[in-house]
Amino acid sequence: MRPRIVVRYFDPPKSRTWTRLARVLTRSVERHCHGWDLDMQEIATLPLSSPLGVQGNVANTHKLDAWADAVQSSADGDRLLLLDADTLIRRPIDDVWESAFDLAYTVKKKGARFPFNGGVVFLRVSPQVRAFVGRWRAENRRMLDDPIHHQVWRPAFGGINQAALGMLLKLGGHGLEVCRLPCLEWNCEDESWDSFDPERTRIVHYKSALQRVVLRQPATESVPWVLVQEWRAMEEDPRIAGRVNNMQVTEADIETPERPQADGDQPPLMTRVGRRRQQQKGGVNDGPGTSA
Repeated sequence: MRPRIVVRYFDPPKSRTWTRLARVLTRSVERHCHGWDLDMQEIATLPLSSPLGVQGNVANTHKLDAWADAVQSSADGDRLLLLDADTLIRRPIDDVWESAFDLAYTVKKKGARFPFNGGVVFLRVSPQVRAFVGRWRAENRRMLDDPIHHQVWRPAFGGINQAALGMLLKLGGHGLEVCRLPCLEWNCEDESWDSFDPERTRIVHYKSALQRVVLRQPATESVPWVLVQEWRAMEEDPRIAGRVNNMQVTEADIETPERPQADGDQPPLMTRVGRRRQQQKGGVNDGPGTSA
């Protein structure tokens, strides 16, 4: 049976951001995951709210609920990749299944603010895995409804999906064989961008500043230009003008990327991690418009 990539996303009213990201992810799956099925759906929002007014927690709860539904409806032995829509697959990922695991998630390098990122999760479905994902979903909902409980785990793991997953992994007793995959290779997110390796990195996570830059939105941090070029080139690929969730991509949806004039004209690129390292060495003085 072919492995399946499960992606769930929604766009707020009057926004095209996540639809654009999903289109580019689709193109990358078509290019690099020939033996996989893509199960991508735009989901409807439900009447949920955050007591703290944190809409990101609500959005991620919707996503995890939809992921959990997909897992619960899968058969024993199915191989799933739960994947955030703001990612891009840039190399084949088939050999992940050569490792023995029930659940595999991506861990950050030593010294990162949080130990892992929950946007890339591989599963071999079984009754135990379905039960674990059900607990993950329930714990996430509990944290959404109870900010005091959420705050116990959020400082250690971040977010709400990650806080719930981190809690379950920390407490143990789940009986699963768990595999830890390096973010640099399997989920190159904001604290791995400065170590991006085109020969090693398989999945890039276009979140926070990198997402804003590729979409030409205001950003206070510099990001690796090679990653910006890669995403924009994938969006410009004429073969992407197909159908995603019954939505036609037109020529008007595709923008031409701004290219550097010359190496000497570009400011030095510095990610948040790189800036932090320079600060520790006394080499950077943050001014207005920068963030750590």
